[in-house]
Amino acid sequence: MCNKDSMSVVCEPVNCPSVPTPVCNPPYKPVNKTEGCCYNQSCECDNNLCPAAMKCSLGFELNVTGSTCCKSYKCVPKGVCVYNMTEYKVSTLSTLQI
Repeated sequence: MCNKDSMSVVCEPVNCPSVPTPVCNPPYKPVNKTEGCCYNQSCECDNNLCPAAMKCSLGFELNVTGSTCCKSYKCVPKGVCVYNMTEYKVSTLSTLQI
């Protein structure tokens, strides 16, 4: 800070408010940030903690939905029939010989 009377610089400590450590649930983790001279903590997404994509069984396909942090995965039916480890459209079942 500049002192008007002496025209010299006077250093004064900055009083930083005490900041409680946030409680972060996975996949979020606490991250230290510096704001001005003070530090702060916030919860930020850690993509390494997000679940990996899954492999769906025969007759199902992967449905991916996004969110603010991780993608969500769900296996949903394709609307096909499975016979002898092969997928068939329902319209072809009448020609299938069992």
